[in-house]
Amino acid sequence: MASAIPILEKVSISEDGSTSMDLRGWTPEDIVYTLTKVFDSLIDVSSITAGMEPAFQDAYQSVMMMQKQFPTQFNELNIGDYILKGALRSKLPSGLETLDVALDGGIPKGSTVMILGPSGSAKYLLAYHFLARGLKDGASCIATTSIIDASTFRNWLSRLKLKAVTYEEKGLLKIVDWYSYKKGNIVGVEEDGAVYLASKDIANLDIAMSNAVDGLKFAPTKRAVIDIITPALAIYDLPIVSEIVQKHKAKLKKAGFTSVIIVEKEAHDERTLTTLKQVSDGVISIVKGGDGELSIQIQSMTGSTFDSKPLPIKVMKSGLSIVSRRVAESVVLKDFTDIPAVTEDIARNMYESGFTEIDKLEKITQPELLEIAGIDKQAAKQIYDYVNSVKYTKKVLARNSDKWLRKGAEFHEVGKIEKAIQCFQRAIEINADNAKAWFELARLLYDEGNVEDSKKCFEKAKAIDPSLADSWFDSSDKDIQAKCPACGMAFKEEHASCPNCGVVFTLEERKRFGGQV
Repeated sequence: MASAIPILEKVSISEDGSTSMDLRGWTPEDIVYTLTKVFDSLIDVSSITAGMEPAFQDAYQSVMMMQKQFPTQFNELNIGDYILKGALRSKLPSGLETLDVALDGGIPKGSTVMILGPSGSAKYLLAYHFLARGLKDGASCIATTSIIDASTFRNWLSRLKLKAVTYEEKGLLKIVDWYSYKKGNIVGVEEDGAVYLASKDIANLDIAMSNAVDGLKFAPTKRAVIDIITPALAIYDLPIVSEIVQKHKAKLKKAGFTSVIIVEKEAHDERTLTTLKQVSDGVISIVKGGDGELSIQIQSMTGSTFDSKPLPIKVMKSGLSIVSRRVAESVVLKDFTDIPAVTEDIARNMYESGFTEIDKLEKITQPELLEIAGIDKQAAKQIYDYVNSVKYTKKVLARNSDKWLRKGAEFHEVGKIEKAIQCFQRAIEINADNAKAWFELARLLYDEGNVEDSKKCFEKAKAIDPSLADSWFDSSDKDIQAKCPACGMAFKEEHASCPNCGVVFTLEERKRFGGQV
């Protein structure tokens, strides 16, 4: 089997110790993405002895030197979007890819954004998606809760496939619990591991939040979710609550946090909502339609462009899911505006004329372009020449295909096999010459025990990229006999225990798998 780290498959070490890499079939974006992940991993290794902050600062200085020495390449390859665990990004991912498209890249770093929504779980899930994405990316995070206790909050994060305790033990997650005082007597501020429990007094809540900020371990980026406003306004006057929010907004921004604050819309009058919006740098609303359907709408975002069209959502056991039609539209419109002579209005007219996929422009004629509002003869020729260039076509296909390839790799890494397979298949649908996608699909199908389809995919990969001919797949392999009931590992030889996780099979399983009894 090939290495689980894709780039290591391309590394060769000669007898004299020199190293070479064969990256045929890899796009520049693939290489940048992978190498920056390797670089960031070295920071973690260095932090074991030096500490995270000194290790990061050393790495930061190295990256700044590289940027100064190769500014053109650094910017053209978007290295800053990937390296140093997001520290150089101007915007942070929200946790929902569709929403990031509408936000033109994510939530501006250092901002405080209000999530405004009706009663129900949607607004909390949106905030927790933001928090969970940060933790997965290596950020340090604070969660302030007022409608649930710390234990319930951990359960909410588990719905998003994230184990909160792991990050608490690393010092990367602190929880401010402003709910438990309702169930028992909390005196001042009490500390329980990574949890700060505050009494009803808002002054103690203020102290608990400050302690949480100071208690976090260093991380390149920081995120906070604050859910105190609606319950606080039921106890205290608006000026008092507004002052606390502004105070912590300033402190969090100074400390490098990007924050979201949760507000329940129906609980407040328009005057209160207006005041709270003025404190915020942006507002993202959960809107309920007349049919009861929910959608996300970006109402404002200081210093950033955004798409204000509603994004239909569904609340699921595993979190929020955004209906894909809107994201497809946003992605296509952005691709259109990259074409010479295409303005935002023309891009919209092209979409509404039926060009709902970038691929549909492949066979368009100049007379057809002239039928679209806003396009004159000169613009039609520019658009026609550009979208029919080999360079543009390959660029669009490779970019879109590789996005799905990376997404599949991420799903595979966290054990979401079905979703990983779907992503690899989508990458192939977009660009049938994506050898890497065929290869990864072959490898995944093999591990799942689907040897026949795996062979077909591998042959496709090998035909596109002959360098894969000496890869892990042996066409003489026999059908796999069984899969471990504990870890799912597929194997074809006789075993009394799993060769992967070591679990000992029961007598019945041994008989079924053909192992020793």
